[in-house]
Amino acid sequence: MKYFFLVHILFFALFIVILSQTIQYGNWKNLNPNSPIVRKWANEGVSLYGAERNKTFILVRVLRAQSRNGFSAPNITVKRHRVYCTARNAMCPRLGGCKRSLRTIIVNYLNGTRTVNVRLI
Repeated sequence: MKYFFLVHILFFALFIVILSQTIQYGNWKNLNPNSPIVRKWANEGVSLYGAERNKTFILVRVLRAQSRNGFSAPNITVKRHRVYCTARNAMCPRLGGCKRSLRTIIVNYLNGTRTVNVRLI
């Protein structure tokens, strides 16, 4: 019986490592969109989006911010943040145009590394 549990644990660990997937173990928690740290994440996403497009974008407002815990492949706990915001092009000649809705996903790992992904929604 004890070998069954050991084999089961070994198989499950190999399954996670081979597929390199992130297992979520919490629901998305809403964050205050007006907090300074959320605005910093949104500004980081907007500047990254502008660097990808070789344009200057300015943060207009943060629509929604959420956070969630996860568990990654080799026993690494992950903190995932999702920020929805709107940004406008700084050099746009139209008064109300050139706005973009962006989703920024920031993944913080416990070893200090982080990844930032920005998508147009």
